[in-house]
Amino acid sequence: MEQMVDNVSSHVDIAKRAVMGLDVEVVQKKTLELCSALQQTRDKLLYVDVMAEKVNRLKSIVIELLKTSH
Repeated sequence: MEQMVDNVSSHVDIAKRAVMGLDVEVVQKKTLELCSALQQTRDKLLYVDVMAEKVNRLKSIVIELLKTSH
């Protein structure tokens, strides 16, 4: 996750430098790369969220099983 944030940050830095140089093609390319990196980050965060829900459900099941076994 930290690497994804660093990757997005790197793309932002490159895009900012490109804007300062006003190289439109580079700005467009870096903007697309940034959008892609952000989409990948979003997808991974959604996956983490889904997995957290599954872990919580399993935790609830285990707690119920422990209660019924005593």
